[in-house]
Amino acid sequence: MEKAYPVIAGAESFFFQGNEIGILICHGFNATPQSVRFLGEQFARAGLTVYGLV
Repeated sequence: MEKAYPVIAGAESFFFQGNEIGILICHGFNATPQSVRFLGEQFARAGLTVYGLV
């Protein structure tokens, strides 16, 4: 069982480089990283490094 499934366009992970403090954002079961991207953008504006994963 090694079949790889592509990530749906628009549902990929996101990363914002900031300072040495980092935040990992995880979405809910029925959601995508884009549903929490607005949080990542706010944290990034505050200077933090942010990674939202698939």
